[in-house]
Amino acid sequence: MNGVWRGFALAGVLLGLTACSASDVAGNLVGSAVGGQFSEVARAAASGPIEMARQQATKFSPEQEYYLGRAVAAEVIARYGLDPNRERQDYVRKIGASIVELSSRLKGTYGGYHFAVLDTDEANGISGPGGFVFITRGALMRCESEDEVAAILAHEMAHVNLQHAESIIRKQKSGAAFGKMMMGIVAGAADAGDQMLAQNVPALMGEMAQDFATGLVETGYGRATELEADREGAFILYDTGYDASALSQYLKASPKRKLDTWANHPPAEVRIQALEPVLADYGGPFDGGVGKQAREERFARILGG
Repeated sequence: MNGVWRGFALAGVLLGLTACSASDVAGNLVGSAVGGQFSEVARAAASGPIEMARQQATKFSPEQEYYLGRAVAAEVIARYGLDPNRERQDYVRKIGASIVELSSRLKGTYGGYHFAVLDTDEANGISGPGGFVFITRGALMRCESEDEVAAILAHEMAHVNLQHAESIIRKQKSGAAFGKMMMGIVAGAADAGDQMLAQNVPALMGEMAQDFATGLVETGYGRATELEADREGAFILYDTGYDASALSQYLKASPKRKLDTWANHPPAEVRIQALEPVLADYGGPFDGGVGKQAREERFARILGG
């Protein structure tokens, strides 16, 4: 799809998506993400405990990524709550869904992507494994264009796409214990392995999700990983017709807002400098500005005030 048509597609897809609330993200996440569902998905991941354990000693299955992501989302929502403004929720979901629809860089996830606005004035973006992506109201209201909103979502989607969460989870104490248990099952008898799965997998996966969510909010993914997500996020923006430099623009100070960045991310000036080589070749919208007017009108109507 060439640049002009990609620009028209971006405007058309976003305008054509039906409005919906964030209930698909909230739903019954809190209190239901850990337990029996983890047991079911653990057993569904392979034909038996030994095969499943061997696979998960090195990599989570797509199903487990999804349920881990649900548990992370539950922790994040319990901590902040969801922004009660329906129009802002719908707007963010439409932008996110448009990026998913048009990007050739994003891999599919077991449960699809889910987007929501968190009820806090802190400026941050948070993502969990399996496709759960959040932007805080504080970050959203600091944006000065739809492209900047898309940039924050694309950065968090890049974390999901690059599977950054799994690498962090496995370094945690609970993640290390999970891996050790999986290796123990591989080395043991099938019936003993089956019993160990039934007794320990739900609790360990729930603990991993809780540890990851807490660490993510308090310390972030880490400098190198954040810079990698910035780079991939710029490519996702370019790929879908948004301005690839929008992330850098968001991070730069303007008379309307102080210079800041996501909470627990590298300093804004470091991220801006790291993006310069990418933007030298890919800066600006893929569509040549075709959809800019439609984006400006939507942004002004929903967030401009």
